[in-house]
Amino acid sequence: MGEQSFYLLLINALIPFLYAFGTFTGNDKLQEYSMQLLELLPFEENHITNKYQQMGFCAKHASHSQALLELHHEYCEKKRCIECAVGQEVVSI
Repeated sequence: MGEQSFYLLLINALIPFLYAFGTFTGNDKLQEYSMQLLELLPFEENHITNKYQQMGFCAKHASHSQALLELHHEYCEKKRCIECAVGQEVVSI
């Protein structure tokens, strides 16, 4: 397993599991720890996050890339541009 694959496994499987387990058990420290881990891991590069970087988004770690992916999934893919602050900015140009 390569380094990038290892990071993807952490970002997309282990950390969400830790957060969900913390939520289920009421363990706020485990939830906070899982969020801190995302800030320690490198930015996830893929075709979606690369588009945002080309638009000028400065992303430094995995929590940023996860946020961009969530924005893309919830707004861009569903054509909800007018409801999104980023989409409103792009449309107003």
